[in-house]
Amino acid sequence: VLLLWGMPIWWVLGIAPFVSFGVLVVMGLLLVGARRVVLLPGTLPLLALVGWILACAVMLDSAMRLIGFGFRWAMIAAAVVVLIYVTNSEVTERALLGGVAAIGTLVVVGGWLGLLFPHGGFVTPMASVMPAAVWSNELVRDLLAPRFAEVQMPWGAEEPLLRPSAPFPYTNGWGCAIALLVPPRMAIRERCASAWPRAAVWAGLAGA
Repeated sequence: VLLLWGMPIWWVLGIAPFVSFGVLVVMGLLLVGARRVVLLPGTLPLLALVGWILACAVMLDSAMRLIGFGFRWAMIAAAVVVLIYVTNSEVTERALLGGVAAIGTLVVVGGWLGLLFPHGGFVTPMASVMPAAVWSNELVRDLLAPRFAEVQMPWGAEEPLLRPSAPFPYTNGWGCAIALLVPPRMAIRERCASAWPRAAVWAGLAGA
């Protein structure tokens, strides 16, 4: 729940890219210490995929590429660990849906920031403590000095394309989040008895 509800804070502070490593350590240790771990169907192929991706690191040709690879691999591995952890935890469906809805709100707000201030962005506090060698990695800069939108000028375009991306470094991630967060929002609309959560869901969908 802290992972989901705290995402706006993690993003502003520049901690969001490192949350994956924290998830791997904390949730991984809790799972190792559990007496019994239940795996949903399809989890084993996901674990195999995580291992296969890690083996692909032998193709990297520089330390800087290894940094970017490490960030991406940790995100994928953390997603699988979270799946296993939630499967075996006592967290309620209501708490999970509420956290996902909070992230959905952040994504919608980020999209509007990208439309209204396409050239805007900020440098997170984490960037100030990052070693120069790590800061030289393009992915690290995109994560720790986020922009609100990708401004692109493809060949043949009469004017720049303004593509919202916040709170993600790239627009494709933002677009995927907008689509993937629709089903849990609809679940909130169907399962919440009070009026204000359903009104918030409709407002978020309208804003998207």
